[in-house]
Amino acid sequence: MLAISCVLLAAIIFISQLTAQAGQQSANRSALAEIHKLGVSETLTLVSLLQGLLAFSATIVLTQALHYLQWGLSLRAAGMPYLDFLALSPMTLDWGSLLLIVSSVSSPSSRMWSIVR
Repeated sequence: MLAISCVLLAAIIFISQLTAQAGQQSANRSALAEIHKLGVSETLTLVSLLQGLLAFSATIVLTQALHYLQWGLSLRAAGMPYLDFLALSPMTLDWGSLLLIVSSVSSPSSRMWSIVR
């Protein structure tokens, strides 16, 4: 999934660069290569679609990374504090994360994981 995110990001950058180059060549009234002949509406549609796919795949990648980190930390010999486990849990909603950040019983690591997530 990380590879898909990287490919989508590269595609967005590539299309944006093509559009910028086409705009400069149009301003200079020089002939456009076949690949530069994308209209504004097609470019915006394509970039918007790729941006949505990139956001979706990046969300999945971040969720998986935090999930693996959570289980990796909990399986250590020293274990993982309960509040850290809650801070990394996808079941903890935004309100719960905010409460972990401002709570006086939370450790600094619990606060940090709540902010990161």
